[in-house]
Amino acid sequence: MTHADTQDRHAARMARETRIGTTTLSERSDMALVSLGVKRGAQVPVPMGVSLPGPGNWHGGRGLGAFWTGPGQWMLEAENVSEADMTRNLRHGMPGLSISAQGASRVMLELVACDASTIEDLIIRLTDLDVASFAPGSARSARIGGAEIFAIRRSFNRLALLVPRHDSGHIWQVVNRAMVARAAAPRCVANALEPAL
Repeated sequence: MTHADTQDRHAARMARETRIGTTTLSERSDMALVSLGVKRGAQVPVPMGVSLPGPGNWHGGRGLGAFWTGPGQWMLEAENVSEADMTRNLRHGMPGLSISAQGASRVMLELVACDASTIEDLIIRLTDLDVASFAPGSARSARIGGAEIFAIRRSFNRLALLVPRHDSGHIWQVVNRAMVARAAAPRCVANALEPAL
């Protein structure tokens, strides 16, 4: 491996963050991402105490989260846990399931605003999702900048975007431009934020 390769890998691991007006966009490098597959007809488990939600939903709390990605498939997320440890624990506790770390191929970006209207305006600007049916606790597939992503409405003022790693730079720019366009809109007074998970 060359010195340039080492620098590139180090740069790729550094979390990005930018703030425009009252909205912050950050890369959640502190989060482990692991996919979980259950065979058809098998009992749906409760990994790490997280209830696996149905289509279109996200469950989270105490630094853990899960959302449905397809029939018999979910994405699990955990704060401040390595993917290797999370994968090992899941394999030990739930043999026979399909479990794989996703951090090498996916990036979690998160938008935090001061109010619901800012997040909802960004959802409209960035995706084709119906804001009226995309309430907190929702997770849906969508497209941003031509890339297929998963959007997770963590709370009224938090929106997470699970994006392909190879598209993350482009999507970051698209989201950043939407934030700039939104910055001139009225800003809220309070900044009461809810926990990320």
